[in-house]
Amino acid sequence: MISIAILVACAIVGYALRRFEAIRKLEGAITPVVWLLLLTFGLSIGSSESVMADLSRFGTQAAIITAFGTAGSIAAAWMLYKFKKHRRQ
Repeated sequence: MISIAILVACAIVGYALRRFEAIRKLEGAITPVVWLLLLTFGLSIGSSESVMADLSRFGTQAAIITAFGTAGSIAAAWMLYKFKKHRRQ
């Protein structure tokens, strides 16, 4: 919860300071920082014996969540398409 509060607070500060050139130059650093965070996250997961031991269980759960999420998105897009098509006629 504290992470979300910090994220929202920083977004508000960034919005308030968006006119300053120094703040606008930070946009170019976002992608490398995200890649660095992903690298660090991957290293910490890979070095954790308990996570690696349960990887098959986590992978199965992730695959199930992905499948249902994708199916739900396809169903919602199909329903929206049908709704828009029906309204045009």
